[in-house]
Amino acid sequence: MSPQPPQPKRLCALPGLLLLVLAAPASAQLSGSVSVVTDYRFRGAVLSETDPSLQASLAYDSGTGWYTGAFAAQTRVSDRGGAQLVGYAGYARRMDSGLSWDAGVSATRLTQSASSYAEAYIGLSGEQLSARLSYAPHYLGRSLQTVYAEVNAVQPLEGGLSLFAHAGLLHGISGQAFRQRADLRLGAAARLGDATLQLWYERSSRRSRYGEESYSPHALVLGARYDF
Repeated sequence: MSPQPPQPKRLCALPGLLLLVLAAPASAQLSGSVSVVTDYRFRGAVLSETDPSLQASLAYDSGTGWYTGAFAAQTRVSDRGGAQLVGYAGYARRMDSGLSWDAGVSATRLTQSASSYAEAYIGLSGEQLSARLSYAPHYLGRSLQTVYAEVNAVQPLEGGLSLFAHAGLLHGISGQAFRQRADLRLGAAARLGDATLQLWYERSSRRSRYGEESYSPHALVLGARYDF
């Protein structure tokens, strides 16, 4: 991820979140988490050069279907430290069938290379299975349109344990030449009060390469998260 598009405006969703909280109805909820993972990979691409990554998220649910949030992750690309910043907003609604749909927009920025892009997404979810389709008209600031399709599943077990799985495919639909990339994640989680421990295997359909480095498409990742 090394293109150098014109400098975009800095992404910052926190002020908007705070304004929404001040005007929030009684049914609104604000939640967040802090976490650390031993290796951070996003949609199959290595974003921490196999080093640990500190991460934080903040989410606001209005109670009327509208929601917004922000996510930040410590990154290292081409031996340069930085962060991945993500802000998003959307609307979700539960249907009579018990399923829920949601749609929204997100903006992602990698601070090392000033790479940024926006996406529009739509998703469908149930209690244990969800699917989402995201469209980016200028992926990484390039003249490249992409779609990312993903399916996520979780199977609760006894004692606060659960199994989870994720499969995704990033595909270029027009513009610059782009090799599609698939990613797979299989793991288990243990809930301990407000904390969660996770261990998962991650696999990409091809190696990620930055500069002179080439990283394995396989990874075994350990993560710990605290929710508040």
